[in-house]
Amino acid sequence: AVSGDEQQPVEFYDGEGEEEEVEDQEFEEEEFGMDGGLPAGAAGDEPTFWYDHGPPRRDRHAGQHLSQSQLIRNHESRWLPIAISCPCRRRSRGFARLENQRTQQNQSLKRKWDADTASAARGDGSVVELGIATLAGNSIGTVAASPGMTGAELRTRVATLANIPEREVELVLAGSTDTVSDQEVIYRTMLEADTLRTAPQPHLHMLRVQRKYAISGASDGSVRLWDAGRMEKLLSMQGHTQRVQCVSADFTARRAVSGSSDGTLRLWDLDTAAEIEALVDYTGDFHCASTDWVMRRTLGGLSNGTLAMWDLNTGGCVKALHGGHHGPVQCVDVAWGERKALSGSTDGGVMLWDLDACTGVPMQGHMVWISDVKVDPDARYAVSGSIDGMLRVWDLRSQSCVRTMQGKWSDVKCIAVHWDTGRVISGAGGGALHLWDIGSARLAHTLRSTGQKRDMNCISADWSTGRALSGSAAGELVMWDLDQLECLDVWQAHEAQVKCVSMVEGGC
Repeated sequence: AVSGDEQQPVEFYDGEGEEEEVEDQEFEEEEFGMDGGLPAGAAGDEPTFWYDHGPPRRDRHAGQHLSQSQLIRNHESRWLPIAISCPCRRRSRGFARLENQRTQQNQSLKRKWDADTASAARGDGSVVELGIATLAGNSIGTVAASPGMTGAELRTRVATLANIPEREVELVLAGSTDTVSDQEVIYRTMLEADTLRTAPQPHLHMLRVQRKYAISGASDGSVRLWDAGRMEKLLSMQGHTQRVQCVSADFTARRAVSGSSDGTLRLWDLDTAAEIEALVDYTGDFHCASTDWVMRRTLGGLSNGTLAMWDLNTGGCVKALHGGHHGPVQCVDVAWGERKALSGSTDGGVMLWDLDACTGVPMQGHMVWISDVKVDPDARYAVSGSIDGMLRVWDLRSQSCVRTMQGKWSDVKCIAVHWDTGRVISGAGGGALHLWDIGSARLAHTLRSTGQKRDMNCISADWSTGRALSGSAAGELVMWDLDQLECLDVWQAHEAQVKCVSMVEGGC
């Protein structure tokens, strides 16, 4: 524990003045390999180190004497003259653009739907009002169908009527056991229309397919959406040119954000796999991020040792945190309700940030690379892990370490915490997961993957269902049962290393 008088907050200078030139420091990266050597890479010349952060930037210490407005401008438009105003600012950006697009699509769908409904009301014999019900026989409503309508169009209307995601809807014609395919035409001729019209209702049964969504990012720049329960790939998103370091998704609203070593945050539409916008940080590469889907803000940790907060609606940088780390920021977690953030760096430093005051307090204890951090929603406690196998539990109110758990080297590459029970899961080398108990400060269980024995780079836990999903250096995704303490499924998800995974909303 460190006394309070030894922990001085990092303050910002808000005045105007010349920026002090700071000589750039060279940071030598010690190479830690398994068994004294390098494991074979999964994709070409891709570095196989789970903690690799790319080339260092020479602006790591820049900006420590600038005001918040100057720092934000640095992140958002560093190479543009201040006098130039981007004309795209006058258009909708970020997820506001996605909402506008969806609104326009829904309006177009409604106009066509209303036209078919009006035709049916006028007695147009070519239009049929199809009754929709669940398998249990509960009526959902009616949908107007016109000649040549495909299964995909009909499914879209039924999903809108039932107010559920389209990919969760399956339709079965009455009297049939086969689902309606997207390409299938419901009817073409007046005779087929009359046959449908006179058939007993309901004409269609709707099945809702419950899916366990997950999203993953890999070192080859790919981002993929999964039905983790069925090990089925739903979407593949391309756009990043370098390794994807962090992902987060709002599965209910069908949108996602990913951060990469190419220096961009990319916003995705999970309905179509389309890229909505790429937000570029001109000071560093994104290594980690924490997203608040209610306020639509993302706090990203960068390769130059700083953190920047982005508004996902406007596409602009709204806050910058400088002066806390001397190495790249490897991990960050935020208690958004309390406006507190915790970040860890390759310099062994852990920083507690006040997002309103833009000040940070160092949490001293770790001596080596920080692999992951987690903070509880009330910002009372936190857990941090480092590559030497050390886990530390922090009391954030006193800014002191209250408990330590020591494992072996490479035992802690990523962590997930269940605050109600005091359990911590860490991804480890050799395809293993370690389950720690905070109360007894000991390693409780070790779980082994049935797949390749490669490092577990990332993990996401859904404690409500007792499931966890981890990504490995072999490109595999592994599903775990946290109640029975066993490996359930393993599947090849990417051709390169899986760097990040999330299967809970807002998780990363």
